Amino acid sequence: MATGRTRTGRRATAEAVITDAQPGRSKDLRGREVRYLITMGIRILCFLLVIVVPNNAARLALIVAAAVLPAIAVLIANAVEQRTAKLHPVERGEPTYHPALPREATEVVRGEVVDD
Repeated sequence: MATGRTRTGRRATAEAVITDAQPGRSKDLRGREVRYLITMGIRILCFLLVIVVPNNAARLALIVAAAVLPAIAVLIANAVEQRTAKLHPVERGEPTYHPALPREATEVVRGEVVDD
């Protein structure tokens, strides 16, 4: 976080840091597609294992997993990345200087709007 001094000598901090920016929507969409495809690949594996596994209890568990995985895949794929902004530690000391307009700045500029 960048810090500096204002004209009055008080400490000023920069609020936005470029590394806080979220990735683009195309990158987020690609990640969601990959998560969906991995989950559906596990579902296909469950169907294949039902054919191979001799234990009936394991077969039943695989069938239940194959039935539930599509709903889980959709929930995972629809989970939009909700990364929170990084919280920067609060510096102790003087409060941040926020200058306001002086009360004398009440000048009104008269004019008219012309439509083109």
